[in-house]
Amino acid sequence: MGLRIRDVQLATSIYYGLTVEELIGNDKKRRLSRPRMVAMFLARKLTDKSLPQIGAAFNRDHTTVIHAARNIPTYVQRYEGLQKDIDTIEHALLQLGEQNAACI
Repeated sequence: MGLRIRDVQLATSIYYGLTVEELIGNDKKRRLSRPRMVAMFLARKLTDKSLPQIGAAFNRDHTTVIHAARNIPTYVQRYEGLQKDIDTIEHALLQLGEQNAACI
């Protein structure tokens, strides 16, 4: 598909009005932790990178990526609008992946 973890970080940051530094930083406030989990979930889904690679890109352990991947489906049921957020970011990333593939 040609997507990189950095692509996911940028798209998620832009969508949520954050900087990449905020997204991958150590702050645990909900306004940052939920977008971070979304980004890790999408990086796992849309890239071919391993759990340790994704974790390292977010300055986290691979187990944090596992936590995000397992818990986002539950959060989608709990938090209205979260599925829309994920779908919107994913759509933008898939379009980017198609553009990248067309350039090869």
